[in-house]
Amino acid sequence: MPNCNYAEWIQKCLISILNQTYKNFEVVFVDDVSTDNSVQIAKSLLKKPHKVIELKQKRLNGGARNEAYLHLSDDVDYVWYVDSDDWLKNNNVLEIINTKLYNQPDVLFVGYETYHGKDKDIGVDLPNYRDRYDALMGWSGSCGKVIKQELAIKQECLYNEGTLKE
Repeated sequence: MPNCNYAEWIQKCLISILNQTYKNFEVVFVDDVSTDNSVQIAKSLLKKPHKVIELKQKRLNGGARNEAYLHLSDDVDYVWYVDSDDWLKNNNVLEIINTKLYNQPDVLFVGYETYHGKDKDIGVDLPNYRDRYDALMGWSGSCGKVIKQELAIKQECLYNEGTLKE
């Protein structure tokens, strides 16, 4: 979970994750030199096996996501980014995702809803992709993908350092 100055949202986000019915997961919270109290909030909520990493210099979202890979536990099979201003709508989201991972796909695309004030935009169905690479590149952002860990950490799949967007 990359973060920079999202203290306003971080508690809602983390509680929505920690309250999941499926419990076999870890949160790697990577703070990108926040000047608010985001880190204190994360530390108050995240206990082992979860991790709070504080970057010493600004690396933006791309660098924070790459740093998270370095702190994954050895037994992690899949990576899913939930940004610090997002939250899981229901307590069974991870359970549903875990069920879908039964066949061990390389990538699982997940739906989402976005909220802008009182308005809500609903995520749309996936288009038909030509191949795995096309799917990885075509789906907007990291938050819409659950990626097999061994694929996610390959050099060609790492994020550009110093970028806000994927």
